[in-house]
Amino acid sequence: MNLFAQFVKPFTQKKQKRKHRFPGAQNSPQSPCPFTKMCYNIFYAKAAFDKKTKGDFMNIDKDKIAKQAEEFGFTAVWFPVSEIPTNPEYLKYCEVNRCGNYRANYACPPDCGTPDEMRARLDSAKEALVLQSLWEIPDYGTPEVLTSKAEHGAAVRRFRDALRKEGFDVFAVGYGPCPICKPCKRKSGEPCPMPDQRVSCMSAYCVDAAALAARCALPFEWNPQRLYLFGMIMFRGE
Repeated sequence: MNLFAQFVKPFTQKKQKRKHRFPGAQNSPQSPCPFTKMCYNIFYAKAAFDKKTKGDFMNIDKDKIAKQAEEFGFTAVWFPVSEIPTNPEYLKYCEVNRCGNYRANYACPPDCGTPDEMRARLDSAKEALVLQSLWEIPDYGTPEVLTSKAEHGAAVRRFRDALRKEGFDVFAVGYGPCPICKPCKRKSGEPCPMPDQRVSCMSAYCVDAAALAARCALPFEWNPQRLYLFGMIMFRGE
């Protein structure tokens, strides 16, 4: 081995043994300049941050979130999205318009979407947390019914907002029409000012609440002295 080879060899070996010092470097260009390295570091650091703040669904504490739901007044059950029972035929109950919100509220049919579109929205989530609250009432048709439904819906929105503050990518399914704007801007033909806050109800999603309750082992019956109200928090994760 000549003198030049002896001099070069240590540097060559050191270069071959050098390990990448930043994530994703193995996918970066050969011998990246310091600026390129910095860009890769920023990119992968942001990806890691997004993964954490959006909620890595495989690592979340489901028991903790279910207990949080209890603090908002709910019994909560985790349930696979693909098994949520829906029936497009249920749209006809909205079309009867007994509540007066058909074509009058952006969260209700037909403005919220077709049954297929609403099912696709559910399926965009990775898993669902089914919520139930129970309310004692004097009878159907009494003011307490409307009050109970309003309080239930408000609690669903508060729970959703609390989860969003923790970094989870979630949307809620509630009970009854969206009450945020009174009256809803749909009546005046104006666009919805807060589409991300809008909550469509179980009926708008054509969810069979009785079947869902049975699959979740939650109580449900038609009882004039007790209301069984439902909702869901849909976790989209990443």
